[in-house]
Amino acid sequence: MHRLRPLAQQTHNQAATQHDKKASNPIADIWTWITDLDPVGVTAAATILLVIATCLLRFIAYLQIRTSRAQFRAYLAINTGDVFTQDRRLRFETRPVVVNVGQTPARDVRIISVTDIVPFPTQDITTNLAEVPGGSNLTLGPQQSRFHSSVVARRILPAELREMIRIPRTKTVFVHGTVRYRDIFGKNHYTNFAYTVLVPRRGPSIWNAAAQHNDSD
Repeated sequence: MHRLRPLAQQTHNQAATQHDKKASNPIADIWTWITDLDPVGVTAAATILLVIATCLLRFIAYLQIRTSRAQFRAYLAINTGDVFTQDRRLRFETRPVVVNVGQTPARDVRIISVTDIVPFPTQDITTNLAEVPGGSNLTLGPQQSRFHSSVVARRILPAELREMIRIPRTKTVFVHGTVRYRDIFGKNHYTNFAYTVLVPRRGPSIWNAAAQHNDSD
């Protein structure tokens, strides 16, 4: 009897452990609860779960499509260009460069801009591009670029020219524009740009992004 007592105690402990596992098994408890439910209620619950799973899968598919379109759509950016003088330096022409840095073509590209001589340092300068006539319309393929010509609409006075090139300068060239385009998925986009262009007496012009009007979607 003395030798059998540990074995009996061990058997009792194993039975108690199995009982505890069975009592604490949540899957078994849930399955027992489900089997005790009314069949109509089970069908309704299963239908609700199916609808929720379907909506979740559709939402995941929507996110994947949106991410894919964002990766492959066209993106138009503006690079600095150059400044050209016309009519004995009494007219100025700026040429910002529009670049498609995306992986698909940009369609119905429309570029509208205005160039003028403004006080330097510049403040918050606002131009109404909706009133600017003209504008170009084209298709720009991936990794392609095209310069845009924007000419000062008036003749520059000689005094303004001296203020532009002397040090310290008190006048500068300001170009402000917008690019509207449509990607291959039919969605419209925009890129706004604004630069102050310093024209030295000799050497290339210096383009600086303005503090306002530079944004895109």
